[in-house]
Parts: sequence; structure tokens; C-alpha cells
Amino acid sequence: MTDQIVEPGTYAFRFVVRAPGFSEILFENQIRLDRQMTMNEIAAGLRNTMAQQSNLPALHVDNWTSDLTMKRIR
Repeated sequence: MTDQIVEPGTYAFRFVVRAPGFSEILFENQIRLDRQMTMNEIAAGLRNTMAQQSNLPALHVDNWTSDLTMKRIR
């Protein structure tokens, strides 16, 4: 990820996560930002959300790698 600043707005995103011992996990959706954030902050929040919603508590989110692409839609 990068420290690129993302301005407030609504974005379509594609988030690919690779967790050790698992295939890639693809997550596509929309996100609304109410404040400026970096791509690193957004990716960290998405990884944490995915970890909380999964049944894989033994995985350490810090060991996950990810790619995030975003396109402003509003």
C-alpha cells in the first residue's frame, strides 16, 4: 500500500487479501469516506473488518498482504 491521500467521497473498491495458508480473498464493494485517509489506513481497516467477520481467529492480520484499488464514484 501507499501513503497516498484519499479525499472524502464515495468510492468503488477492489480489495485482494492474501493470508498465509489460504488462497486470495477478493472483496469488492463501496466505501464512503467522511475524512481524508491514506490508502494504508483504509487497507488496515478493511483487513481488520475481514478478520473480525471471518472464523479464522488464529490468523494474524499483520501477516496478511493486500492490494487495494479505488475509483471515486461520487
